[in-house]
Amino acid sequence: MDRIAKLQKRAMRIVSHNHYMAHTEPIFKSLNLLKLEDIYRMRLLKFYFRMVNSDCPPYFLKFLQSDDVPHCHNTRIRTNNNLHDININHEFAKKSIQYNLLKEINAAPNTIKSKTQTHSLIGYTKYIKTTMVNKYSEICSINNCYSCNLNLAI
Repeated sequence: MDRIAKLQKRAMRIVSHNHYMAHTEPIFKSLNLLKLEDIYRMRLLKFYFRMVNSDCPPYFLKFLQSDDVPHCHNTRIRTNNNLHDININHEFAKKSIQYNLLKEINAAPNTIKSKTQTHSLIGYTKYIKTTMVNKYSEICSINNCYSCNLNLAI
């Protein structure tokens, strides 16, 4: 995935006619495009939308078990909206869809999670994309950045 991400950044620099060492985050923001890892995150959140709205095979619905433990006595009120984390025994299990889906859902802000009930899939996707693109920075925050100083000299 790292190689594909580097190729994506290279393509963005070529398409936007920027220097080969230019920062790509402002380019992604100006073109309103997502980085590769954000495309993956958006796909996971779209899959979550389908799961919540029962638009996927029943096998995947077991991923949505919450942290609540069923019992018959009152306990403290749950303050988070997180789903069960799965225990992994091997490092390669971190590449599984179940692990990454639960990790992404638990890391997503509640505003994104709440949109699954009120938006269509297209509206939900647009909201996620807008949220992700707005997080990209337009300027470099590194002091004495080599590539920024190089672009000023050219």
